[in-house]
Amino acid sequence: MPSLLDAFKDDSYRIGDAQAILYDRTRTAIFPPGYIGQLYWKMQGSMYSNRDGDGMLRMAFPGFSDFSWDAITLFLLQRPLVVMGIWNGDKFEAAGIGYPVISVGHGETEKMCFAGYLMFREWWGSVEAEGLAMLGLCLMFKEWNLSAIHGTRFPANHLTARFMRKFGFRDIG
Repeated sequence: MPSLLDAFKDDSYRIGDAQAILYDRTRTAIFPPGYIGQLYWKMQGSMYSNRDGDGMLRMAFPGFSDFSWDAITLFLLQRPLVVMGIWNGDKFEAAGIGYPVISVGHGETEKMCFAGYLMFREWWGSVEAEGLAMLGLCLMFKEWNLSAIHGTRFPANHLTARFMRKFGFRDIG
């Protein structure tokens, strides 16, 4: 029986100019060489200012102790990466990313993962952010055959808790 996720897949996880795309380094028209490194530099900086720092990286990668370019880009290159963004003509502008940290399960059912995400600062609070997050979650559930997604966050990151509640996430610990 077809599901709502099938409809999103049929539309390539796209609504209007908003789309979630599984990163593929061979699709150089969308993801030019060095793309993951470019995402890293976009994540670099303080969460609340434009000064240098690793504030956004610390929030997006809890449990990490090394926030260097080498550590983060290697981590992202070793797993499927969902890039959520907006098309501006034929240019795809990344607004955020989603990624599995740990996946468990067997076969086609009963699979789950712990996943992380971040929206780039310029998209925080935007109307598009909610739609992009929904498209990213649809892609993760459908393409990775998941029945559950779990996330982790720092207790102080109450804004992400409020944002993710819109999609059925709830605090359990």
